[in-house]
Amino acid sequence: MGLFGPKVDILDHYERKLGNIEDNVRMEQSSLASKEVPAAFVSFKTRFGAAIALHIQEGVDPTEWITEEAPEPHDVYWPFFTVSFLKRWISKLVVFVAYTSLTIVFLIPVAIVQGLTHLDQLETLFPFLKGILRLSVVSQVITGYLPSLILQLFLSFVPPTMIMLSSLQGYISWSQIQKSACTKVLLFTIWNIFFANVLSGSALYRVNIFLEPKEIPRVLAEAVPSQVRMINFHFV
Repeated sequence: MGLFGPKVDILDHYERKLGNIEDNVRMEQSSLASKEVPAAFVSFKTRFGAAIALHIQEGVDPTEWITEEAPEPHDVYWPFFTVSFLKRWISKLVVFVAYTSLTIVFLIPVAIVQGLTHLDQLETLFPFLKGILRLSVVSQVITGYLPSLILQLFLSFVPPTMIMLSSLQGYISWSQIQKSACTKVLLFTIWNIFFANVLSGSALYRVNIFLEPKEIPRVLAEAVPSQVRMINFHFV
């Protein structure tokens, strides 16, 4: 009410108040300056302007300033949002090498599992099991169920592994990571469960057949029907 206390000029009062606010704003700006990152979201008023900015080269060095479509706010993958072009390229190369190595290493359990589908080979390798392997129940379990169960156990680790590899590949959105992981799983399954499975199950002991490419279609025509149970288990 202005009845008690010293008299204060209202203009001086608000001037000092605005000065304090200005000082606080400058302090906040200086604190945020140290947190700046070499990346930003840019909004455009028209789709045409956004398309032009997306496809033109903004600088002399094409790797210094990279433009790409921004993901939805909830879809942003922040760990690689501010990473440079070189680091992204290195990440993609490392992931490619890791993915290729994993695909090759996975051939080992595929070959082992396929060995279970050939009792004659098991009898040759383990002659002391010949009496047990000739039992109908044991042979049905080993050739019909055990290989598929073992492969399913190994394949259960593939999707999480592919998601982890894709998350290290330099993508800036979760949707890109999931799409890349799905592609990796599909290619991995086609190679290791179809081609590698069929070839290791029927042509592993006839390697010389690959010296004549004309014979490969015939080998596949003979091999696929013999492995149809295993293939259907994974693809149906």
